[in-house]
Amino acid sequence: MMRDNNSRPPNPRLPSSNPFRRIVTGSIIGIIFGAIAVIGQTQAPGATLLNTGPFILACEQASARIILIDVQADWNDDDAIVWQWQASNDAHIAPEHHSWFSNPSDAKYIGGDQRVLTVASGGGMAVIDTASGRIVGYGYVGGNPHSATLLPDGHIVTVSSTGDLVQLFEYQEDASPKYQVIQKLSLTDTHGVVWDDSRGCVWALGGKQIKRFDYDLEQSSLTLVTTLDLPINEKTLQQPRHGGHDLTWDLSGEKLALSDTDNLWTFDPKSHAFAPLPPHHLRHVKSISHLSQPPHTIVMQATTEWWSDTIRSADGTWEKTLPDVKFYKARWWGL
Repeated sequence: MMRDNNSRPPNPRLPSSNPFRRIVTGSIIGIIFGAIAVIGQTQAPGATLLNTGPFILACEQASARIILIDVQADWNDDDAIVWQWQASNDAHIAPEHHSWFSNPSDAKYIGGDQRVLTVASGGGMAVIDTASGRIVGYGYVGGNPHSATLLPDGHIVTVSSTGDLVQLFEYQEDASPKYQVIQKLSLTDTHGVVWDDSRGCVWALGGKQIKRFDYDLEQSSLTLVTTLDLPINEKTLQQPRHGGHDLTWDLSGEKLALSDTDNLWTFDPKSHAFAPLPPHHLRHVKSISHLSQPPHTIVMQATTEWWSDTIRSADGTWEKTLPDVKFYKARWWGL
């Protein structure tokens, strides 16, 4: 079964949404969402006839926001950002919870209804409906969340690095906040997670290992079934925690792409085999995302501490810089 690089399960059942404030930049306020769809990408919220894409969904930590950027635009121009979201400007997130969304650490497109699943190092997780301008719900993850994935029944799995946690969340209409944790499992320094629809499982990447957790749809529970060691180098092996970082599906939808401290790899869930992903020796890659047309595979490679102001292609033939930002992860919109 074909799967996408943002680990989106088919026809996920999400709860109905509540309003949130949509922010668009410059002269595009009031433009209808989804004006343009190009090279196979889903229609982008906030796009205009002047913003033809493709578009990149990025975590921008300097201003604690999620932004959607037109690749073809001049990134020195405000109109390059066609949509953005900040918890501090969202009236439906309690003011005392705004800090949960500091340092956004991942954002994924999760369905044909143009929703985004995001987590932040401040501890928060949220589902944002970009098309209708509504927030579906949010919750507290804790432990420095680094990624999340949506399951077919609408539950969400999050992973936290310093908390060494894999957690299962359920939407509870009468709870506040709406998403509440119903199961906790452990994985050292967990950074990446995806849903594998053909196997009915979650793959989680952390430290020196990748783990498979089978998901029981009837019981809404995860069970650890497989633990595999990563093919990391000797230098990284000597570090107590550092290792795997991003985990995402490749273009074929049959293998996973992952980064560790020093290299890029593919992982075959069927054979459990690892293989170098060109360009193999690329260090400090926080995210990998694939597109079938140029600039193809993009990476967010940290150049200053854990962040950068530049998104580039993995082969080094393309890059763009957005002034005064701190990118952490960047993914192609709608794939």
